[in-house]
Amino acid sequence: MDALEVLRERRSVRAYDATRPVAREQIETMVDCARFAATARNVQPWEFVVVTDPAVRASLAALAANGPFIADAPVCIAVVCREGTYYFVVDRSGSSGFGSDARKDGKMLEVAASLMFAAQKNHERIGLCVVTDRVECFVPARQGRAHLIHLLSVLIYHRPQNRKTDIGSAIRFLSKILIRRSSIIILSDFLSPLSEPALRILRHHHEVIAIRIADIREQELPDVGLVALEDMETGEQVLLDTSDGTVRSRYREVAREEDDRILSRLRKHHTRTITLMSGDSSFIPLRRFFSSRQQGRSG
Repeated sequence: MDALEVLRERRSVRAYDATRPVAREQIETMVDCARFAATARNVQPWEFVVVTDPAVRASLAALAANGPFIADAPVCIAVVCREGTYYFVVDRSGSSGFGSDARKDGKMLEVAASLMFAAQKNHERIGLCVVTDRVECFVPARQGRAHLIHLLSVLIYHRPQNRKTDIGSAIRFLSKILIRRSSIIILSDFLSPLSEPALRILRHHHEVIAIRIADIREQELPDVGLVALEDMETGEQVLLDTSDGTVRSRYREVAREEDDRILSRLRKHHTRTITLMSGDSSFIPLRRFFSSRQQGRSG
């Protein structure tokens, strides 16, 4: 019997024997058939709940206008649909205030706002977590334009209380409070060491996307003579002679090694990563990145 014939020959049953049990193997087969149904972008916005308790079945029957027979069935499979949920983790530590052509925190705000508008247009739930060396602000995910405006207001007007960085504090926080699978978008320069155990736990239960914001002056130095550089998180200062080609070359090598270390650490946990420069347009790189992400999820 082919699939088309099965569909033609199907019939609905509304009379059940509640005393006749259904084998666990049959229930699992039915749930598997439902799970394998195709969805756009493979988002699978549902959860299947197998209900065998008579009291719960009776409650569901009372709620379902066209389903009083649910109470008589030995098993009920409830399909719970869910919206997509996105949490934006935005790094507002001291290093985010650096920038040659444009500050990194300004680029983070621009990128976060663009993605939030896109999510709101698709009726997704959006939440926010502002982090320095601790979670300074958390807004639970909700839908709606008013909620989006509130999130943007928090992003614009929040004043960081600390200058140091610990992205791991946000990762650990979200790992504890998020029950349903969500997409976590982390915007940071990722210059500080990342808590790999925490990232591994979060990545196991949720989709994690790392948007790294960098600046050209973090990768190479111009030839402008003596320059005093200051760590914006610790206040530590160092004096460099940028007219020395050896100094500029060594700075470039160290920066390249740091880039490799950051990307390697993120790839180790299969975290999709994109690097954006603070002074460059982010529209085309983001569009390409999320287009490839959708193709990967539907493949």
